[in-house]
Amino acid sequence: PGSVSCINFSPIAPHQFAVTSEKKVFLYDPNTHKSKKTFSRQQRALYSATFRHDGKLLVMGDENGTVNVYDMDLQNPLRTIAAHNKAVHLTRFSTNNSHIMSGSDDTTLACCDMLNSTVITVLKGHNDHVRCGVVSPSSPSVWISGSYDHSIKVWDVRTGTSTLSFSHAAPVEDVLLYPTGSVIVSAGGNSVKVWDLFKGQLLTTLDNFQKTVTTLTLDNTTKKLIAGSLDFNLKFYSTDTYTMQHSMHYNGPILSASISPCGSQLVVGMSDGMLSIRHKKKADITTTLSNNSGTFDLLDNTVKVKERKKRARVSKKDITTTKQPKRISYTPYEYHLRHFQYKKALDRALMSPHVEVVITVLDELILRQSLEIAISGRDEETLVPLLKFVCSNITDYRVSKTLILVAHCILDLYSPIIGQSDKIDELFQQLHNQIKNHIELQQKLLKTLGALDTLINTNRLVK
Repeated sequence: PGSVSCINFSPIAPHQFAVTSEKKVFLYDPNTHKSKKTFSRQQRALYSATFRHDGKLLVMGDENGTVNVYDMDLQNPLRTIAAHNKAVHLTRFSTNNSHIMSGSDDTTLACCDMLNSTVITVLKGHNDHVRCGVVSPSSPSVWISGSYDHSIKVWDVRTGTSTLSFSHAAPVEDVLLYPTGSVIVSAGGNSVKVWDLFKGQLLTTLDNFQKTVTTLTLDNTTKKLIAGSLDFNLKFYSTDTYTMQHSMHYNGPILSASISPCGSQLVVGMSDGMLSIRHKKKADITTTLSNNSGTFDLLDNTVKVKERKKRARVSKKDITTTKQPKRISYTPYEYHLRHFQYKKALDRALMSPHVEVVITVLDELILRQSLEIAISGRDEETLVPLLKFVCSNITDYRVSKTLILVAHCILDLYSPIIGQSDKIDELFQQLHNQIKNHIELQQKLLKTLGALDTLINTNRLVK
């Protein structure tokens, strides 16, 4: 299985969805989750398979620079358009249903006429790969594109010129336009940025990601903005306040995500070929892409059990009562970790007299790649307890591996403030002395080990 680079739902019920995975595009039934059909192009890598607004056609790009249009009932392409001279990573149907938007690694966008299989207009202005874009729902002549040259451009296809440009300050992986046509969202690097299209200015930046943000989508109510990242997390934001409401952790770096138009299914694709399908108020379903559609038997057995229960006659003997499970209580540091309040979690752990509690929190922060977030931005009052803990325990072989990482992080962040606080300077000196004494002890132990090795080897030779 290859990485899942694109997921797109059909706008028409029952909302089948297309999954692009390297050299194949799989068409899935939303009810059985089995692959109904597979599209391929002579072992070429395929990209960005998306439906037309009537759900009858599917368009995708390939590594040879060709735009391919498929009918749902045919195996071979209905149209092939030689639009670019490098790989086409972006394809979208225009809202007029006859034109196609394509973007390529040759730094251009093309407006293609599907009926005549020709290129109408070539849009030039980017200086690097064009990897994402969207057609305005209110005007087929307004396009938005994102490029690895860090720019988001608004185009007037009628004149072939860029009318507005924003700088994301990182290679742009995905762009999204609100249905109102007034707000653009861009993803790239470790941040998501929200732009006011009419005022031409930045509204807000969402930067609580540890790795590159790769995908954006809106839920069916447009009240939630969803962003997926290579840090394994899918995060949900309110489109009113742009505060994070919750997040989901997956088992691999996220490359693509999409929600069905009816809002009943969330499908997420990962770089290792995993495809996760979540149902509203149902158990999660996770599977791996495969050429054999038989491996996608994702029907939940609990549904069959419920159907049998409905058909069965219920007697009093069959009725049992169970006590409600007790509500789980969390420690203060567990509560803060669950709410991504990493500094507070570490502060509460440092209040504990038990070393293992602090080490558990530090290990969890390292696992979440959030250690720097928890340690940074501290004043003397909050940094001193952490430094004291490191100084007291760094030579303990049971926890030294964790505390060496913590010490490196502290030195990277706070070495510029040495000389500004007597307490901090004293603790840094204490840490230096602890490590120096431990190294001297290790050297003596190595000498002792060498002497023991000599005695043992001499004894063996005598025997």
